[in-house]
Amino acid sequence: MRQADLHMHSTFSDGLLTPQQLAQKCAAQGLDVCVLTDHDTLGGFAEFQSACDELGMQTFTGIELSTTFHGASFHVLGYGVDRENPQLRAHLHQTIVNRRNRLLQILEELKVLGIALDQDAVMNDDATRVGRPKIADMLVSGGYVGNFKEAFEKYLGTHGKAYVPYEKIQADAAVQLIKASGGQAVLAHPGLQNRDDLISELVAAGLDGLEVIHPEHSPELVIHYEQMATQYKLYTTGGSDYHARTFDEEYLGKFSVPERRIKPLLEMLYD
Repeated sequence: MRQADLHMHSTFSDGLLTPQQLAQKCAAQGLDVCVLTDHDTLGGFAEFQSACDELGMQTFTGIELSTTFHGASFHVLGYGVDRENPQLRAHLHQTIVNRRNRLLQILEELKVLGIALDQDAVMNDDATRVGRPKIADMLVSGGYVGNFKEAFEKYLGTHGKAYVPYEKIQADAAVQLIKASGGQAVLAHPGLQNRDDLISELVAAGLDGLEVIHPEHSPELVIHYEQMATQYKLYTTGGSDYHARTFDEEYLGKFSVPERRIKPLLEMLYD
């Protein structure tokens, strides 16, 4: 039975493997359909697609947009988007600018706390790869924290000492942006947000699907979101949300979905 994983990350956002290395890892796990969904960037797609083609795996464009909605943080996956869409390109460019400005503020907050990280080392990278994970890795390598997770819990996460919020696109607007760029919009790991009361508003905005299979979804939540997808006539998807980090190293291949479960989505994308 052919298997699919529609949620994974590379070095172009917060993963540790290059797109090519990630594709090779997917092939080694026996995946047939795999989609790169880096945060707020499509920069790694060409490399990933080329590697998938060589390895005999199917893929298509994917992205995970960081959004907010009624005060809650949501991630919206976009599948089959047009990389050349002017609206999408403009949004992604502005996101890069916002993220870089935010990192400068975080570095200042850390400095106040007595942690002086090399600004050039943080910022001197491909613009699409600059984000809090880079700072987290430096906090670990500098001995300020024991691991990546602790870096977010102690300093960089929502309740961290150096946390700096930044303006995100509204989730309903993100859904509409994905649709306008020819894609299908899927709400990522809804169980993490625990705001099912807002899903109906996203459906009204054009939401196409719910990510049902995810490492953070219990069997009970899987059933719950399958029922909700049926209620709203949405696609169901799933994936490992793989980053190649210690905490999720075993997820790739383990949280795949049978291709038949995403067949309606694939048929829409390839119509």
